[in-house]
Amino acid sequence: MSGSLEIDGVSLRGAPTWRLARWDTSKEYVEGIQKLSSTKAVDVIALRTDEATDEAAELFFIEVTDFVGHHIESKRQWAGLDLAVEVAQKVRDTLAGLCSEHRQDPERRLAPFAAAAVDRHRRLWVLLLAFFDLHRLKEEVDVNTITLGLKRALSWLPNCRVRLVTTQKELEPLGLSAKRSRPR
Repeated sequence: MSGSLEIDGVSLRGAPTWRLARWDTSKEYVEGIQKLSSTKAVDVIALRTDEATDEAAELFFIEVTDFVGHHIESKRQWAGLDLAVEVAQKVRDTLAGLCSEHRQDPERRLAPFAAAAVDRHRRLWVLLLAFFDLHRLKEEVDVNTITLGLKRALSWLPNCRVRLVTTQKELEPLGLSAKRSRPR
């Protein structure tokens, strides 16, 4: 756990109030729920703590998707329908994995994340951090449709906020920054 991570060519950094952990490559996921075939996982689980109390205030599931330089495979994907279902499945399976983690030793590395996942009073954020070619973002990608698709696909999950993030400016109010390290 740290305040910064590398995810598939993207550097993600959080302010000091953030605790970030890779989920999709973690020992807890790989040796846990991933043993069940076709299980999916979000890239990052994160806690944003309250500055005054240093207690976990919000839990974030962050999925990083880089579409830069990729050919549009289907209108359905760009409309956000396939993407929304994929992210919702990753959220579902990540929650299941964290519930299992919560049933383990409370001193385990990801115990604070697991405790936050099962706390029904704790807000859960699902962030889709998506990188697009600038011309595609303006001409072919309907950000509102993708966001609406995500909200619909995750409507089963109470106390959940969903956000599609396509620019650094959108991350700053959250205390996060992301930078692509791959060449364009």
